[in-house]
Amino acid sequence: MLKRIRNFIVICLIACITFASLNVFTPTLWAGERSNHGFSPNIKPAIPLEEQPFYEELQKRHARWSDNPIGEVVGNTPQDTLLNFYSAMAIVGTEVDRISQSAVLTNGLRWDSTTQHEIKELEHLFEVAVKALDSSEFPESVRHHFTNESAIEIKHLLDYIFTHTEESLGLINTNKEANRNLKSLDKSYVWRLPGSPISLSNKLDGPESGFGYYFTTDTVKNAATIYEEISGRLKHMEKTKYLTPTFYNDFIHTPGNLVPPKWYAGMPRWAHTFLEREILGKETVFQTSFGLIAIIIYTLIAISVYRHIKKVLSRAGSIPGQCANQIKTHVSILTALTPFILLTKLTEGFVDGFLNLTGLPLVITTFVFEILYFTTLCAVAFFALEATGRLTQDYLFRKKLSTTTQTISRRRQAGAIMPICRTASTAIAILLLYRLLILLGLSTEAVLALSAVPGLAIGLGASKLLGNLFAGFSIQIDQHLRIGEFCQVGNTTGFVKKIGLRSIQLQTLDSTVTIPNASADESVIVNYNSLVNEEEGQGLSLNIPIEQPFTAWQTSKLIDMTKDHINSLSKFKQSTVSIDQKNGEMHLLVYCLMTIQKLDTWDEYLLERENLLIKINKLITQLRHSQRTIRVAFNTSHQKLLEVPSLVRDVVTRDAHLTFEKCEFLAISEFSYDFKLKFMGDHQHLSDFFKSIDAMNQRLVHTLNTNDIEIPYPTTRWINTFDG
Repeated sequence: MLKRIRNFIVICLIACITFASLNVFTPTLWAGERSNHGFSPNIKPAIPLEEQPFYEELQKRHARWSDNPIGEVVGNTPQDTLLNFYSAMAIVGTEVDRISQSAVLTNGLRWDSTTQHEIKELEHLFEVAVKALDSSEFPESVRHHFTNESAIEIKHLLDYIFTHTEESLGLINTNKEANRNLKSLDKSYVWRLPGSPISLSNKLDGPESGFGYYFTTDTVKNAATIYEEISGRLKHMEKTKYLTPTFYNDFIHTPGNLVPPKWYAGMPRWAHTFLEREILGKETVFQTSFGLIAIIIYTLIAISVYRHIKKVLSRAGSIPGQCANQIKTHVSILTALTPFILLTKLTEGFVDGFLNLTGLPLVITTFVFEILYFTTLCAVAFFALEATGRLTQDYLFRKKLSTTTQTISRRRQAGAIMPICRTASTAIAILLLYRLLILLGLSTEAVLALSAVPGLAIGLGASKLLGNLFAGFSIQIDQHLRIGEFCQVGNTTGFVKKIGLRSIQLQTLDSTVTIPNASADESVIVNYNSLVNEEEGQGLSLNIPIEQPFTAWQTSKLIDMTKDHINSLSKFKQSTVSIDQKNGEMHLLVYCLMTIQKLDTWDEYLLERENLLIKINKLITQLRHSQRTIRVAFNTSHQKLLEVPSLVRDVVTRDAHLTFEKCEFLAISEFSYDFKLKFMGDHQHLSDFFKSIDAMNQRLVHTLNTNDIEIPYPTTRWINTFDG
């Protein structure tokens, strides 16, 4: 595809050059030959410039500007501004023509240092003269070029007026008139050159302010149209130190600013005749050919850059989104776009500045290059801020911290970086777009008026988006929830993984849930995190049902043992253990704060929760079997009954992992005397606890049998069942 485009552009370029060549050698368009052999009318001015009453003053100003090019063309009266402008422009036009003609008299491809100094002085004088024009009507992107052209066109209009007027032009003010004009500077005043469309005013139309009289915007804007009407007669004028009939054509048909490069100015006459032939409006063969070549080269490079970016983004889309890969992608795109910005400005400067395009081609190429330039700037700003944000996040993530609180704090800082960077890139894009519209010719008021239209459209059509954005800012400011915290938003419970401009992400047990910021801001938010002794704690809550029966002693022991176990764990900083009973059901309520190393993951949280839940269930099972009733027969003597607690104590304490709590006479039941035994075990595993109970039961039966203490049938049956 790229090869076809290249071939097509080359064919078009060859066709344009061929057409230009044929057009050059067409006899009907050979203006030079026609001017040599045709009739040249002798146009005589009604009143010669030398006989005008202001001529003596004009000579004085001409001499002053020649000796001292530093000054102000804008005067306190319109006549001062007019004479100063005409004198300065006459010097510039005459000297530019002299320097250009001298190129064939010296060798070399570049102007010598003396000539370069003269050219700089002429360019400065030209800039001073151009400041007398109110050019606020031109788009800012082409204002400089169009203002320069208008200044030369107004100079030619003055040439024509001064040499064709039949009336004396009174351009010399008396002191009385000067004082009156000076007093009128605080009012809007317009002065028109008699018998001409040239007018000056002391009020600028644009936002700039100035003191003095300037050529009005109507004069500047219409200068090109009026110049076209008199351009045919200018070539019949003779060159003098004031009249410069070829100034405009030399300016728009030759490369460079005022004076063309020496290698161009020193070309033979036939080369100038060929290269300066107009083939596209006012554009010459030289301008059109080299402009097309520059644009073709720029287009091929732009296509190459586009393909590179597309390839990079496509490759990045096929690779999992790791931070290092994203940084590499952004840097690769920036490496391609950054030189492209410079290339865009260089190409624009070459086509519009060096080649001196004019008219519609100048406007089109300038607008296109400005749009491309600002579009590329927006892309560079976006990818640069994305890369900066990713690099900062990567740095924060790689830095090792000693405490969980520091880790969480660093995570939150990293999570806020990308929203800030993207907000900044959006703001930069809006500012660049605003600047682009100003450069394309829209006034500040028009840009603000246009911005209200999409603002209204966004407000009506994207109300949800705006609601999410503002809710995101509210969440960030109020800090109802933060990255790394364990929260319940509405009916969704999980770790806060991300807080973006439009939504938040919760990592639940089985998936990642995205909740719009507006919905999250309106929902009930339960935050299980807390700060204990300046250290972040992750909330963990358990609600464990306890099957009945469960005595008060067992309940009290369960609470104490659960607290002791939680306090023995270094990860748990604070705990609350209590009992709740509803609808006849008892529940053990456990809430504690723990510190974890990894955020946004359920692994460590679930591990600690499971370990704690298993331990508490073991404690419940152990306590359920740590209290039992020992029954002895009615025929047991009183002395034997008194010995039962001590005998039981000896049986329990024979196991080092069992602790005797109490054995007391409980009641006289239907078949036996009942003793209540309470003991505890410190076994690590529940199976070991049951083995100890089995051994204790065997010892208990043996001890009671040895001491002639009979166990009635129900108790014997229960022990044998448990042992089996």
